[in-house]
Amino acid sequence: MRRILFFLSAALVLLPANMQAATMTKYEALKKIRENLREAYLTDYAKSDELREEFLALSENGLANDAVMNQLFLEATLSLDDYVKIEMDFRPSSSKWADIDYDNQNRGIWPTALHLSRLCAMAKAYNTKGHPLYQAKRMKIVMDRGVSWWVRHDPRNPNWWWNEIGIPRKMGILLTVGGELINDDVKKKGLEIMSRSCTDARLTGQNLVWEAGNLMVKAILEMDYDTVTEMKEIIENQVRISNGEGLRPDWSFHLHGPMLQFGNYGLAFFDSIAFWMRVTEGTPWEFSEESKRIIAGFADNGIGWCFYKGSMDPSMRGRHMFPGSGRGKGIAYQIGRKNLKAAGVRTASHHRGGNYFPDSDCGIFRSCGWYASIRMQSNRTLGYEMTNGENMDSFYSADGVMLTMTEGNEYEDIFPTWDWRKLPGTTVREGSGPTPAVDPTRARNETAHVGGLPTKKVLAATMELRRDSLSAFKSVFFFKDIAVNLGCGIRSSVPGNATTSLEQNYLRDDFTMGRGFVYNAGKGYRTLDGKGVSVSTNSQFGRWNRMDPQLPDTTVCNQVFSVCVLHEEEALHSPEGDTYAYEVIPGKISKVARAVRKNPVTILSNNEVCQAVKYKGVTAAVFHKAGSVSDGKETFSADSPCIIVISRFPSRETIVSLPATSDISN
Repeated sequence: MRRILFFLSAALVLLPANMQAATMTKYEALKKIRENLREAYLTDYAKSDELREEFLALSENGLANDAVMNQLFLEATLSLDDYVKIEMDFRPSSSKWADIDYDNQNRGIWPTALHLSRLCAMAKAYNTKGHPLYQAKRMKIVMDRGVSWWVRHDPRNPNWWWNEIGIPRKMGILLTVGGELINDDVKKKGLEIMSRSCTDARLTGQNLVWEAGNLMVKAILEMDYDTVTEMKEIIENQVRISNGEGLRPDWSFHLHGPMLQFGNYGLAFFDSIAFWMRVTEGTPWEFSEESKRIIAGFADNGIGWCFYKGSMDPSMRGRHMFPGSGRGKGIAYQIGRKNLKAAGVRTASHHRGGNYFPDSDCGIFRSCGWYASIRMQSNRTLGYEMTNGENMDSFYSADGVMLTMTEGNEYEDIFPTWDWRKLPGTTVREGSGPTPAVDPTRARNETAHVGGLPTKKVLAATMELRRDSLSAFKSVFFFKDIAVNLGCGIRSSVPGNATTSLEQNYLRDDFTMGRGFVYNAGKGYRTLDGKGVSVSTNSQFGRWNRMDPQLPDTTVCNQVFSVCVLHEEEALHSPEGDTYAYEVIPGKISKVARAVRKNPVTILSNNEVCQAVKYKGVTAAVFHKAGSVSDGKETFSADSPCIIVISRFPSRETIVSLPATSDISN
């Protein structure tokens, strides 16, 4: 009989996970998901002292104003020294920390929430086997008094997000990981705090996922099978392609209207779904294969394109221009990928070629040794976001901003000292004052004539700019080893000059003025129409509190490299307007000098009918209206706005983007 029972139990172990889940009782299923949840919260993603220190620094030791970066504080396990520093500032008489400003009611960075974050971190160390603080009695007094103080005073913030999402989320972690340290009365009050999360009709996208996730944790703690099922269905229902907010058909992500949100809500969405896929694996609540395919598609075709050398492109971060945000978001994305892998979902490690997101008016190009992006806006989209006093200088941040990177850190933390009127790739009226602080819903680009065409080796993108008293046609063509920028019809309806910025990044030691080009940070810049440029290598000053009012109001100074083309008032007021033409050449200075000497780029047309270039057997053209252009061998004609790319090597390939409406998105 024993032998028969042994074989039966062995056979059950060998069943696929989904078949095992199907045989579970409700109690077994709840026990399993509770174990998975606890294990996920206890996972230490910082496997070295160096990484742990980086996690804590990027999270501002639990004070970062970014949900995914703030979470890094809990993704690593505190060391004994880390805990001693926290313990020293705790005052048993008041049950509070002396270094926390409990009176601060800021809507973004809320210092009071750090009280709860520290308790979560302590509970994680207390329950990590092999840790010096594992089951340590010294933590019990701090934990008991700290948790009791929180539920007794129940702090609130003017920002609904903290009350409905942020605090219930942290409370769920604390009750899951440190439950045995908390008495029943305090647990009951903690669960009541978690009940503030809701799933009403006003919520969409990631906000709904956060709230349903909080209620799912609460249901797991209460062993409530039906509510776990209900909340999991709400979460999984957001893993879908939508024409509204959330995941879009082009694999970009929107929230707060038709606004690109890769780095803010999109990354939080990816992180949350990956987490829940891990937690539900091997239970009756496991996500469907279709949902796993979609989230992998989001990584492979969407958000995964935004990271270069471990850092997130600043143009894709939304309003999160915080210290260390590129690296912090890069780490958060990799944690999400690890959680997906634990759930059996594989995602791409590398991205190459061109990708264009027509729903969000932006494109990304990746080649060997360099990365580039182009951020635009049309009357279909919103280009930027100003919330909670954050990102107040962003008025021009989607007016054709083109960022190019070879090192990966060319723009990291430069934001306080950027001249936000000279963002790379933009054409802007000259001015010395602050950028316009205008609600983006009232400052949209006035035209639909914005679009792009990606291929495996080329990305062509274009934007008709009609905003802030300026109009222009701006096109960029990314090839394997260069980017060519053309502008025409640049006009202004008000007095004054304008500038087109070729670049604005950190001044590097490799800066030099070559023959016919300027070189800095592994890239060369030169005009293709004989126009001169203005080059600056000055110190630029700024303050972090322009990015977020809760960041330091101290002066920051950086050595900044800037190169611009000037558009004089006379040309801007002429019937034909002004033009520009320049190229960016990534690579060593010898490569740039050789490219300049050989001059392989031919401008075929740069006017309001067509902007076109020819480069090494590839012809790329943007037709703004019906017309034709010749590359010396063939003449190409269009009877409506479109983008074409023709490659003759190794074999002829013709790709044409034809619009269905008045825009030229493919």
